[in-house]
Amino acid sequence: LPEWNEKYRKEEVQKYLSLMEEFIATDGGMKTEVKESDKVEYANYIRITTKDLQGNEASYDLYYNQELIKEEDEDKDEDKDESDEVEEEYSVTGICISNDVVYQLEGKIEKEQGKDEVENESYFKIIQDKDNYIVVKEEFEQEENEYEHEFKYEIVANGKKVETVSFELEEEDGKLSIEVKESKNGFKRSYRFKEHKEGQNKFIKIQVKEGKEVKNIIVRAVLNTETNEYEYNYQYAK
Repeated sequence: LPEWNEKYRKEEVQKYLSLMEEFIATDGGMKTEVKESDKVEYANYIRITTKDLQGNEASYDLYYNQELIKEEDEDKDEDKDESDEVEEEYSVTGICISNDVVYQLEGKIEKEQGKDEVENESYFKIIQDKDNYIVVKEEFEQEENEYEHEFKYEIVANGKKVETVSFELEEEDGKLSIEVKESKNGFKRSYRFKEHKEGQNKFIKIQVKEGKEVKNIIVRAVLNTETNEYEYNYQYAK
């Protein structure tokens, strides 16, 4: 790939690479923190922080109790008193506090634990009333050589979906894929990154969609064995 000399293009591509690193570090700007509950009536407390692609941040403090509604042990080995897979499903009720406003909270948490696999799913609905609410979904799955993390939130106002942001990260056999999508007041924006390594080089495919504009970029990162740092070459692709 030919190296570019146009400074503004290199700066633009570097911006996307920095954005990719930020998505990895912050799970696409969406973070879930488990905290100790400071409200005696609720056993569980988590804080969810979201950030849209313009950097606007919002946080939600979720206080809730959960009730086990389903539990299954599959392929149980009676001699060892062990199971290859355990599934649990909980219903969630509580409150959410955001900007000092208290909302009703309901949802569901599913957990699946196998010998070589862990999968967790959560669904929370933060309710002002039947036509105004926020839905937050998170899914995490990990196997021997595969990792997936998905996060999505939707804002519904006056019965209409006005904003959606989703993040999906997948890593398998050393290949990394990241996709972040945002739809806000009819305008759509998305970033997709795919990275794979070949020897001491790695290649990153970047696709940027903003409204009707689409950019496809290929980045080749060559490892400098003397400095142990990557040097980048860029190319726009059609």
